[in-house]
Amino acid sequence: MKSLRKFRRAVFLGILLCPAIAQTPRISPEARQYLDRAFQLIEKNNLYRDQIDWKPLLHEAKQYAAGAQSSFETYPAILYACAKPRNKICELITPENTPVAVQQQCQSLAVSFHARPHAIPLIKTHPSPFVNRALLYATIPVNGRKYGYVVIPRCASSYTEYADPHLRHAWAENLYSAITRGGSEHVQGWILDLRGNSGGGYLATMLAGVQSLLGEEQVLITRGRSRTTYYSIHQQQVLMGAGKHPAQTGEHIDEAVDYSAGALPVVLLHDRGTEGAAESLLIAFKGRSNTLFLGRRTAGYTQVGTFWPLADGAVLWVAQEEVFDRNRQPYAEGIEPDIEIDGPSAPTRITFDPAVQKAEEWLLQRTATPIPSHSPEP
Repeated sequence: MKSLRKFRRAVFLGILLCPAIAQTPRISPEARQYLDRAFQLIEKNNLYRDQIDWKPLLHEAKQYAAGAQSSFETYPAILYACAKPRNKICELITPENTPVAVQQQCQSLAVSFHARPHAIPLIKTHPSPFVNRALLYATIPVNGRKYGYVVIPRCASSYTEYADPHLRHAWAENLYSAITRGGSEHVQGWILDLRGNSGGGYLATMLAGVQSLLGEEQVLITRGRSRTTYYSIHQQQVLMGAGKHPAQTGEHIDEAVDYSAGALPVVLLHDRGTEGAAESLLIAFKGRSNTLFLGRRTAGYTQVGTFWPLADGAVLWVAQEEVFDRNRQPYAEGIEPDIEIDGPSAPTRITFDPAVQKAEEWLLQRTATPIPSHSPEP
């Protein structure tokens, strides 16, 4: 009798559950092929490939693509695979035509991941007020001295710009021109503002733009699973050398570069919105004399990666190398400031910015002699 009741109960539960199961269609061949391709790129090319148990990770991720009929609907699964590990292993750059419902699902998933301990902040709880700024040069006169101030923005706003060497070169030339302008005005020190700079992909481009302040020397090291690359500056070029292989030019400046500014004091402003290639640019200044790091700890996205275009216009960035300074020190958790200070809650005039004011104080201590006035003779 008891076994009969159990049988009836099982049949009843099966009747209740079957319609719910049937409501979820199987993933389409197109979506499955797309997802498998993305997972293959993430697993095979990843810097942390040997540190991750991929089988359970990808199995869990696939649950977020259940019933997917298009490539767009696989994005939450790819996001899960990128976000679940503690290290930042990859990032999905979605195209502009991503359906709103998919965007909302990804955002909800990102919020849930951010609540975990040690989570990668896919959506920042403390966004920088300085995001999406344009290149800016200004001269700051202080007590008879003169300093150059430059806002360094991200070096590209889309994958189209990442992939275009002409646009990258133009970006480097524009930044170099701003630094050159300060040299022609005989500034005695520099404030480089990278707050809110989310990177932009190509490190060599950024290094080329500020090379006159770094000097002709090795400035950075990246290390992957199979090679170590040394970044150095020499005769207008950013050279990338790996072992016995001849160094390749990562980027260059067309004009002759005056490296005498490499001895001037430099203050670097950064915050939690400073990410990726912008963090690597900061690391290039580590070990440089007469240099101050000021602000808040950076985001901690210090890996160098490769961009892989996907079939529907999305782009998958996969981490492949870690970044070290010229003394082989890593910065996996971000770059800590020498002096902690918060900037304004919203962009404001330079003269009212507390971080800029603190930078001026430090520069004044290192430029004791005012610039001689050039007043006309009577």
